[in-house]
Amino acid sequence: MIKHQNIIWDWNGTLFNDAELCMDIMNVLLRAYGRTEISFERYRSIFTFPLIHYYKAAGHDISNGNFEKVGAEFIDHYEKRKYEAELHHGVKEILELFQSKGKKQYMLSAYTHEHLEKLLEHYGIADYFENIQGNDNIYADGKMNLAKQMIEKIGDRNSIIMIGDTLHDYEIAEEFGVRCCISTSGHQSEERFVNTSAELVPSISSLIAEEDN
Repeated sequence: MIKHQNIIWDWNGTLFNDAELCMDIMNVLLRAYGRTEISFERYRSIFTFPLIHYYKAAGHDISNGNFEKVGAEFIDHYEKRKYEAELHHGVKEILELFQSKGKKQYMLSAYTHEHLEKLLEHYGIADYFENIQGNDNIYADGKMNLAKQMIEKIGDRNSIIMIGDTLHDYEIAEEFGVRCCISTSGHQSEERFVNTSAELVPSISSLIAEEDN
């Protein structure tokens, strides 16, 4: 049960169900460069931050500026297709439930800040968040510094829980000494968290049942 007063949410993969879309776009690019496509299982086993390591594992040449080129191409495709993805089941319900209990909710994402705000507005959930913080570049190189600023502003680390879907979210929580809950229905598989102390849930909707009990 989430008894913490301050909840820091991740976006991509946690609230926004875009993992399969991201895999599909990656396969479009792999085909374009004459490389082998990846399965969804493979995608969730190699996706990581910084993204340059994921692109290499997927089969791309990342030398001599190629990562920047392919990364920009990925974003072009993603921005054209992002509305194909939807919120995970139960997202609005859990945000509403936490708000009704007086909890403060924050959004922390490696996704570009401007586009993040527009998506939250589009899906009708922007008003649930006290603060929305996204990245300042398209390469999603992580959000450790953004997390540091947000956690320092909140103050009491014992009052904070981070809810995400990747090892990067877990690493941030470990770095700043806050509790971490991981949804395993996002960009990384449950097996990736075997050697961590992260608290795992199969989906965001499962938090509703836990919170109501």
